[in-house]
Amino acid sequence: MYSAKAEQAQKNIDPIVSGVAMATGDVVKALDQKQKDQQEKASKQTEGFKEIILKSGTARPELTTKLEELQEEYYQNLKTSGGLFRSKEKRSDATERNNQISTTLKAWEQDLIARDLNAKQPSSVSDFNGIAERGEDLSYKDDTLADNLIYKEGGIYTTNFKGEEVRLSDYKPPTQKFTEGFGKMIDARKGAISAGSTGLTWDFTKDRLAVQVDALMENDNYGSLLFDDIGSFNWATEQLKQEFPDADLSDPNVAAEKREELKMMVKANPGKYKQEFKDDVLRAYENDYNDAAEKSTTTSTSSGRTSRLTDIEIFINSVNRGEDIQFPDGHYGKVVGGRVQLYKESGSMLENVPPISLEEAMDRAKIPQEFRGQVNPISDRRQNSTRGGTYDPKSGAVVNGDYSKFKNK
Repeated sequence: MYSAKAEQAQKNIDPIVSGVAMATGDVVKALDQKQKDQQEKASKQTEGFKEIILKSGTARPELTTKLEELQEEYYQNLKTSGGLFRSKEKRSDATERNNQISTTLKAWEQDLIARDLNAKQPSSVSDFNGIAERGEDLSYKDDTLADNLIYKEGGIYTTNFKGEEVRLSDYKPPTQKFTEGFGKMIDARKGAISAGSTGLTWDFTKDRLAVQVDALMENDNYGSLLFDDIGSFNWATEQLKQEFPDADLSDPNVAAEKREELKMMVKANPGKYKQEFKDDVLRAYENDYNDAAEKSTTTSTSSGRTSRLTDIEIFINSVNRGEDIQFPDGHYGKVVGGRVQLYKESGSMLENVPPISLEEAMDRAKIPQEFRGQVNPISDRRQNSTRGGTYDPKSGAVVNGDYSKFKNK
């Protein structure tokens, strides 16, 4: 009975098993199509697994026979347990046996319900699952499962691809896509970009990102991060080029075969590939960090250059118009005997600083040589003050100047 059930299960997972003689890529396509068909059917199907069994020409007679046998046994036990001329021991055994039958029927009911719940559960299967895991899942959810059931006292079982008996309620779904992990990976990348644009050091940023990636690798669903798409990034696709440099990965069947091989390698040595994934991801984050830092520096430099050009233009215009000469550091100057006397923003003369030449004034203002040709010569003249007064060379004082309003400008 065991081998017959296993053999029948193998026949009913078409096109999966027929793919044994097919290329790996074709098997994967068949699995994809089978999954799509099941999902479409499940969205329309309202009948439960019990109804599917009762409609099956193979499953219904077997279940009916089992129920009739239990029903008859239960009835006989009732007569025994209630018989006046039966020994106490026999009555006790009959009662205990009926309790076992009740427990068996409840277990069967639980398994049928569990199968319904699992079959209707929304599924987003990860590519980390191999062909065997995907085949098991499709077999479990297919209506042909009804023809491959084994009824035991402890529940309803079926056989998997390995020939092992598995109870329906013990079904373990395949690895699902780690959507929460995808979001955290994207958030970590945003963190790297933000750190680069705000001037945080890479060493500090790297330590924080490493902790986040380590936490994701500790999750049971880590494989999804390695094999499923995270935005436009797929680690496994890139890893194939390193693991199989001589393989023609442009051939879909070769790529599919090597991808299955890589899955087995990762499952056999998860520590190694978790570390490789972490290293690769941190390198990608560092590139994002550097790009953001470079962009930020360029923007800052561009802004600083614009401000510097403005300072140069103000200095030149103030000299050429005969106004107070405006220096970038906030000081200003007045022409005294063909030289420039420096003043503070408050209007008081800089102490212990004798008048300087125009050339020295341009040095102080850091006017580039290419701009100095635009500066007109200065002469001993009264200047138009831009600060509310003018400088009188004879008295050495500012006439009609109120500088209080310019403090802390």
